Amino acid sequence: MAYIEVNGLEELIKECERLGGKGATENANRKILKKAAKLTRGEAKGKAPRSENPMNSGRKGSRTGKHMGDNIPLSGVKNRNGSLYIIVGWDKGDNSPFFYAKFIEYGTSKI
Repeated sequence: MAYIEVNGLEELIKECERLGGKGATENANRKILKKAAKLTRGEAKGKAPRSENPMNSGRKGSRTGKHMGDNIPLSGVKNRNGSLYIIVGWDKGDNSPFFYAKFIEYGTSKI
């Protein structure tokens, strides 16, 4: 999961609110957040481990034939206490075929 925080844009935000109103600013913030999340996903994709043959990796019942890096999920835009955010990657409760990505991201007692 990646978090991006941008500081120092208060004056620009106030000017945008003055020009376009709150709805236009909210819409622009969502678009910016989605683009930033896609860039973050691209960086994570390049750093994700890859096996030579994904059909030979892992347990037989959970082989997908796909690499984790090619299937990094993006959540929708969420709002918590007035702050917009997007989750890039897997949350701890994930049980998708790429559940093992949590072990790489959050670690285990042995890693």
